[in-house]
Amino acid sequence: MLTVMAGAWRGVVAQSTTPIELGQVFDADFLNRLAGVVLLVVLDWLFGVIRAIKEKQFDWRKLADFYLTTVTSYVLGWSALHVAVKLIGLLQLADAGSIVTDSISAGAYMILLLALGAQVIEKIRAVFGRVPGQGEA
Repeated sequence: MLTVMAGAWRGVVAQSTTPIELGQVFDADFLNRLAGVVLLVVLDWLFGVIRAIKEKQFDWRKLADFYLTTVTSYVLGWSALHVAVKLIGLLQLADAGSIVTDSISAGAYMILLLALGAQVIEKIRAVFGRVPGQGEA
């Protein structure tokens, strides 16, 4: 998959009149956001394993399923959207300024954080009975 993306990247850059550096697409903002997403994925996985052990449903064969469900759909999907939107802005393929393209990327990031955060909170509640630090209702 990465080979296909690299080939497509070379083709797009070759047709562009504006030189594009990888640092423009994978900037510090993207890398910081990616680190946050990876942290949430790891927490989701960790609390999922703890929950399965607590509920006596742990299965070694299911240990890597998070890669197919969380990593592939969330992390790679959001990263691909970020790259596409960033390239549209950099190559000026659409009449969209950087504010529009950055807003699309930031909006998708916020939706991703909400979805992953909700999964982590749900698993924490299953493990501890409530979210630690949350008072009784």
